[in-house]
Amino acid sequence: MNTKFLGFAILFSLICLKVSAQECDCLSQFLYIKNYIENNNPAFQSLKSNYEEYENYRKQVKVLTDLTGKEKSIDRCAIYLEDYFLLLKDNHSGIDLNISRLPIDLNSQRSIDDFKQTKNYQSFEKVRIDTTAFAAKLKSRPINDIEGIYTNGGSLYFGIIKSKRDSYKGIVLRKTSLLDVGHVLMDIKRKDDNTFAFTLHYGLLAFNFQNIYMKIKPDRGRITELGFTKVGVEEAEDVKPYEFRLLDSATNYLRISSFSISLKQELELFYQSVDSSVQEKPYLILDLRDNGGGAEECYIYLLKYLYTKPFAVDLADVWVSPDNIRKYESEGHPEELIERMKNATPFTFIPLTQNAVTSLEINGTRYPEKIALIFNKKTASSAEGMIIYAMQSDKVITLGENSGGYLGYGNVKSETTPCGKYIISSTTTRYLEKSKFEFTGITPQIKLKEEQDWVKSAITVLQKQ
Repeated sequence: MNTKFLGFAILFSLICLKVSAQECDCLSQFLYIKNYIENNNPAFQSLKSNYEEYENYRKQVKVLTDLTGKEKSIDRCAIYLEDYFLLLKDNHSGIDLNISRLPIDLNSQRSIDDFKQTKNYQSFEKVRIDTTAFAAKLKSRPINDIEGIYTNGGSLYFGIIKSKRDSYKGIVLRKTSLLDVGHVLMDIKRKDDNTFAFTLHYGLLAFNFQNIYMKIKPDRGRITELGFTKVGVEEAEDVKPYEFRLLDSATNYLRISSFSISLKQELELFYQSVDSSVQEKPYLILDLRDNGGGAEECYIYLLKYLYTKPFAVDLADVWVSPDNIRKYESEGHPEELIERMKNATPFTFIPLTQNAVTSLEINGTRYPEKIALIFNKKTASSAEGMIIYAMQSDKVITLGENSGGYLGYGNVKSETTPCGKYIISSTTTRYLEKSKFEFTGITPQIKLKEEQDWVKSAITVLQKQ
């Protein structure tokens, strides 16, 4: 490398470092994300075409611009960024934390000791406690009470206890290489909707975020999002994501709680093993509760039971923008699609697939004659895609509660913000019909309450039919 070029490279690096440092504040991160979404996200384009929704969006953006401008903590910025993505009503788009370990050698006691002397580490709260008395007090708490002793099944062992009204602290009860007994690992505040706002002090564990902010709803002694379980709560049995049962002389029951592509071969073998039994009886209860989706090919086999007439196939459009073209190129999407995107008018929609199939014809089965399809708010994505097909069948009655609303937009692409602290997840395609169900979910024909026995309700409905 010649000296002239070397000098230019050093100067360029210094300029980049200076710009990066200037951009590492909440307002600049927010404005970067807002600009990226407005240029690349299909849900925003749909929002923009609705006058009332767009006016509300603009008002809320103005509020968020003011709040992020005043926010001094880049970690707390995540709260406002999440609020921004809620405006889009696009469940597949969002903000993720770009979490990484600090450059500390956890195998070196000297390195650990040096880290513990840093100002950031020393700033975290530590309380004096009698661990024996503290643990004895918490062990008696009911499973559904957030207070109690928790572990991650490994080194972390802490107790959550009320500190004042609607406020709690998670206090370390077992020393680790980084944590001392009495360290406050988390601060928690109960919200009105019975969820909890967690402030996790990740800086104690040598991560690049001092604090992480999450809204969580613990469930029967488990804080699933964080991998924590209350001591004494038995581990859940390894329940398979599928089940078949004979309910009575006329009714079969089929539960599928995942369409993950990793289960494709396993599901196909299961479907084949129960196929003859499914076709022996007039009624079928198809249970898709808690099915978060996966791949369409994991439920195609089941469509023959639903079929009464050709299924209409929804068409997808892709939003053309320079960033989306760059992403599609780097990820090896079909050259034909990329070429069409390059030749299209920028910032418009084009068909994702040319000459796409608009209807699906298959050989249906005589039995079952009637199908009760039950789903809940945790039924999402491709599982909702199956519901869309089922709604077109003359055999199917739908029951439950509104589905998750994760089916209108897809083909998610990621982009890291200039500061490097956050990762944008943004969809790039929209479905012409399914997008109307995004965020609100699909409404069943018969609504059921949580306290009802949904399977018994389905049997009753089938018998009335």
